[in-house]
Amino acid sequence: MLDAIGVSVGVTLDDSLTSREQQALCEIWSGAVREGSADVEISAGVVRESGGAGPLPDVFASDFRDLASKLSSRVTLAAIESQRGRLLMLHACGVASPDGTVVAFVGPSGRGKTTLASSVARAWSYISDETVGIAAAGVVHPYRKPLSVIVADSDTKSQVSPDDLGLLPLPDATLEIGAIVLLDRQPDGPDEPQLSPVRLVDALVELIPEMSYLPLLERPLQTIATIVDRVGGVRRLNYREAGTVPPLLESLIVEDPADESASGWAVIPFHSLEQPDDRRGAVGTVYRRRVPLDAIASDGAYVLLHDNQVRVLDGIGPFIWDALATGRSLPSIVDYVVEHVGSPASGDATELVSAAVGQLLEAEVILKE
Repeated sequence: MLDAIGVSVGVTLDDSLTSREQQALCEIWSGAVREGSADVEISAGVVRESGGAGPLPDVFASDFRDLASKLSSRVTLAAIESQRGRLLMLHACGVASPDGTVVAFVGPSGRGKTTLASSVARAWSYISDETVGIAAAGVVHPYRKPLSVIVADSDTKSQVSPDDLGLLPLPDATLEIGAIVLLDRQPDGPDEPQLSPVRLVDALVELIPEMSYLPLLERPLQTIATIVDRVGGVRRLNYREAGTVPPLLESLIVEDPADESASGWAVIPFHSLEQPDDRRGAVGTVYRRRVPLDAIASDGAYVLLHDNQVRVLDGIGPFIWDALATGRSLPSIVDYVVEHVGSPASGDATELVSAAVGQLLEAEVILKE
């Protein structure tokens, strides 16, 4: 029985595996073993010859190494699917301090999360090198899966348990998110890693593609923004070598997040059209908002989430969005923007607003009738 982001995954190994291979898989997953009943059941085995009798297991391969890799992917997928709509799931590696404060290092595949986890989790407890699952209250669910690394005398990757890599066990404390860090690993990066703050709007643009099943969360943007406030904002880590990062761990935890976080975000109402259409007597196209899943304002910009796409409106974009609380024709939109922003210092207001409306249409943020 495996503990994967708070999901109990039962794995049944069929008799196609030798007792030695079964023992090896158990050792590979030793960091995630738990007791209890299974939420999800998965069978696994090796298919060494074609045409064998009987149904195939859920996960199968022609050799043990390939099976171990596929099983890791399947357990991850099963856990993520089981927690969709329940947890904020970051594509991240994570470590925890002795008091249970978790740092999530977020980045896409190939950004060096496993290499970083192999280094920082020798200083702090290993949480995951794949997915950090965060509940709305900030509680983190660990996923101590095996790591895919190149072992000695080999040029291919193998699944290795965190214990065999010398990574630290979970602390005897409740795990709670304490920092979110965007990874920026560069071959020509600095000798000493550098940290810099990331404003909420920019952080959302980078974080959202690294989240699983985000649209299924209730108020997804508000949930992310609340967690970002909880940790005192998002920071970017620019570094070259993973071995230089562990000394920074303590500094990643903000003692008083309320003092550090300056996101100042607010919810944007967007569900209802309370007023009749304002067509200004014109005959022609009427523009309306495309209703988003969620919308917030921060730092003078609006952030909208449609499906899994995040859109940032800045400049006159927020004023066009505000204007379309009711369906409007282009002349009415222009009048609204000029009233609230003023006439442009150069250029024609109608041309500028029309171009911005076109961009919002192309981005499928607004619709026309």
